[in-house]
Amino acid sequence: GARRRTTLFGILFVLPAALYVGIFQLGPVLYGLWLSFTDYSPLRRSGGDFIGLENYRSLVGDPEFGQAMLVTGRYVAQVLPVTVIIALGLALLCNRAFRGVGIFRTAMYMPHIISLTAVSMIWLWIYSDTGLVNQVLDVLGLPAQKWLVSEDSALNAVSAMRVWKALGSNMVLLLAGLQTIPRELYEAAAVDGA
Repeated sequence: GARRRTTLFGILFVLPAALYVGIFQLGPVLYGLWLSFTDYSPLRRSGGDFIGLENYRSLVGDPEFGQAMLVTGRYVAQVLPVTVIIALGLALLCNRAFRGVGIFRTAMYMPHIISLTAVSMIWLWIYSDTGLVNQVLDVLGLPAQKWLVSEDSALNAVSAMRVWKALGSNMVLLLAGLQTIPRELYEAAAVDGA
């Protein structure tokens, strides 16, 4: 009886999140997957006819697809390791007890809470012709850059924004992992000279 009641309460607590994921995340993914096997077009009123793998065949033959995959790979190679390394450093710093650690954790987590639209607007200003980055370059006597227009710097600028946005959530996850390590392991490592 008590175990069944505990299970029921657990299911009720998880149900809103499961419904959200099912309706707003998993549902659109499955619908998009289904549409990829049809000739659906949003410009037509009728539904698409099933065409199998034809969309994938035309995609593989498209030269722009290869370029898109290269840019995506470069973006992931820039964002993922930098985010994990910096987040791990911040998590190690936050794992220590020092004055103001709570404020520091909150400040590091704030970019994760801000909507992506607001973050994009902030970074558009930072990268604008009269934005913060170009003002710093001007103080240093360097020429201003067109960060989001230049083919050489646009991907790097977007990658920097994404790293900044993702640092807080990654730091919290890594910090949670660090705090689950038993204190005895740290003491044993100190005794062994590690």
